Amino acid sequence: MQARKQQFKVGDKAVYPAKGVAEVVSIEEKDIAGNRLQFYVLRLLDTEHKIMV
Repeated sequence: MQARKQQFKVGDKAVYPAKGVAEVVSIEEKDIAGNRLQFYVLRLLDTEHKIMV
């Protein structure tokens, strides 16, 4: 996996289009189709739902 500069860190807030403000709760790596990818796990502040992006 090629190293990338992280734009966000845990605790940062961001706007997720059509869903509202979210907080970065973790940064995780997952194996998908043989590739190791990094995802931000966001928690929507209004609903407490979690989204991986």
